[in-house]
Amino acid sequence: MKRDLNRPAGDQLLRATAEKFPPSMFQDYREWLRQLHSTMKLALSGKFSWLEFSRLVGLSRTNVLHQIVQGERPLSPRSAQKIAKLMELPDAERNFLMLLVEWQDPHARQVRNGKYRDERKNELLKKVLSERKASNSENSRARIEYFSAWYHPVIREMARLPDFPSDPRALAERLVPRIRPEQARASLELLVKLGFLKRDPQTGAIAGGEDETISTGDEIDSMTESLALVRYHASAITLGSSAMTQVDETQRDIGAITVAVSRDTMREMKREVQRLRKRLLELAARDNSPEGVWQFNAQLFPVTENSDAGDSDEDRDTRCGEQEKKARNRKDSAS
Repeated sequence: MKRDLNRPAGDQLLRATAEKFPPSMFQDYREWLRQLHSTMKLALSGKFSWLEFSRLVGLSRTNVLHQIVQGERPLSPRSAQKIAKLMELPDAERNFLMLLVEWQDPHARQVRNGKYRDERKNELLKKVLSERKASNSENSRARIEYFSAWYHPVIREMARLPDFPSDPRALAERLVPRIRPEQARASLELLVKLGFLKRDPQTGAIAGGEDETISTGDEIDSMTESLALVRYHASAITLGSSAMTQVDETQRDIGAITVAVSRDTMREMKREVQRLRKRLLELAARDNSPEGVWQFNAQLFPVTENSDAGDSDEDRDTRCGEQEKKARNRKDSAS
């Protein structure tokens, strides 16, 4: 950590990071702590050790937090309460964190009681989602517009380039594949409206705006948003397919693997892909001299019919949750 980061500044950064990445976004408190640390480390230009993180969250200035994240020791309920208090987590988020601690404690009575666990999970998750409903609905509308065309995120990233052409015609000609000038003009207006780009009131020139990351991995709040993201992913896959013949091999990397694995290994592979996406975002955020915009796609899917016999409780919970969400969305659309 930077030496000039005093305690108030550190606490403020900690609370802001916890607000951006609340416990309810995770199924594992270790992944949550790892995300907080990597985000704060990035904000502090890489000068943020696990020792400093431990001190900042109210634990001893040792490597105890790193041991917890590595799975070498559990996070105790007492330490979790202390961390939640320092981060000023809302009640629902604090309770959700405590539930994660219960789930991952092999000696906890509640973990062995599956019915109690599921009831608590559903109860707390509903409360968390209710508290975030207002902000989520606004974010949902922004995501639907943002991901309505593949070139909106591309143009937003292009604004980081030193030779960013804010003229719609010149901008349209820079994209691969090219788009029409009217499409580029409409995209610029949308990105300015969403705050991702900003227009100089004096000259009318357009430059980069907010640095907030909007990810397709965020929670989907409506059937409309779900369909919008499906279309976006489909267009991204189409771009990748055309790149095989239209982009020089020195400018791309395309590969595929086919493997037979267990469901546990598949879930671990999925987590690795998710961690890779976050790592690539961190690398891009640290790059102060961008020269172009690249697209990264990742797909992991079965190519055989698989039995449900090996499903874990997490798989069944996820499937039931998706079914309930679809039913709720259909009901909301009809009303």
